[in-house]
Amino acid sequence: MEYRKQFNARHQYDGEGVRSFVRELCRLASRAWENDSPSELEKKLLEQLVKGSRSNNEQRHLLMNPPSDLEMAVKRAEDLEKLEAATVAPRECLAVGHDCAQEIGHQAWQRSRGMRRPWWPNYRFHHRPPARWHYRTFNYGGLQPDGSKQNKELNIPTVCCQSNSQDKLMI
Repeated sequence: MEYRKQFNARHQYDGEGVRSFVRELCRLASRAWENDSPSELEKKLLEQLVKGSRSNNEQRHLLMNPPSDLEMAVKRAEDLEKLEAATVAPRECLAVGHDCAQEIGHQAWQRSRGMRRPWWPNYRFHHRPPARWHYRTFNYGGLQPDGSKQNKELNIPTVCCQSNSQDKLMI
């Protein structure tokens, strides 16, 4: 009974390969279900491989395209891991911080007006109300306070894996 609990609770750890994860699942399954047939064990191993995989993409792919046997599932999961490892590094190189955007998973979302920042306390009446729109100091369209339209030049370092060059951005 103890091995069944361990088998059902087993998930792939960070940095653990698919083959070592399946090897551990096989060890637990052979002890938990000693009297089951090999086809039943393979079915349970496939289910736990999908359920215990750390990658949502692997889970989705294995559920949408069910493999015929365990070896095929392991091969597909390894291929997806390699693909994800190849795409994560360039995505991290292109990530640039911005005041109004937060990264969650791999999607950046804009904070809307009513959303509370998670590190701010949730006081209802103890904070200063937002400034009225005509007191805010935004320069929309590059318009300066004196009414002239003037471009500003910013030197922004580009975030890239191979070079550290300076690019100019006109606003």
